[in-house]
Amino acid sequence: MVLGWELGHPLGAGITGPGAHDFLRAVLVELLTADSARIQVIITRKELELLFEGAFDAALQQAFSPNLHVFDLLEDAITHLQLEITLADAERANPDITCGVPRTDVFTYWFATPGADADVVHPVMQRAEEHRIAGLMLGPWPHGRICVLETADRIARVRTASGTYRAVETAAPAEAVATLRSHAAKIRRDLP
Repeated sequence: MVLGWELGHPLGAGITGPGAHDFLRAVLVELLTADSARIQVIITRKELELLFEGAFDAALQQAFSPNLHVFDLLEDAITHLQLEITLADAERANPDITCGVPRTDVFTYWFATPGADADVVHPVMQRAEEHRIAGLMLGPWPHGRICVLETADRIARVRTASGTYRAVETAAPAEAVATLRSHAAKIRRDLP
């Protein structure tokens, strides 16, 4: 999603306000239905539970693998991203070791709730520009911009870096899951 990238790259953005969950859910649905090997989504179970009210189950998670990486803890997500950064640096230094899509060609969207751990998240975001990472942080983010989202009639309004407002159509958690299941059924036959 262009808007998700614009907000979250390279410093990350804190997404707050009454439309925050709706907006982040809409971004996540758009990313997962993009069908691109060049998109990677990093998120914890906590954020999935929060955004989809528990309806994003293991079968759905599996259907969107390997583009979707779900971790139990924020620390696990950080470790994964640090490893990806290290491997991308190695691929840059030795282009002959690349297998499949080079990590330097992947756009990573990291959904996190840093809270008191913002200073632990920040070092990864400091490498975001060179490693194509967009950080969409639920709640305040002291190391980047803060976007306060309003919502009305399934439309979230966000103010962009240029100062203009953009509207994003949102869906309730159950609707969003239905959209994801429908898309997963088209690309994989193993989802009920």
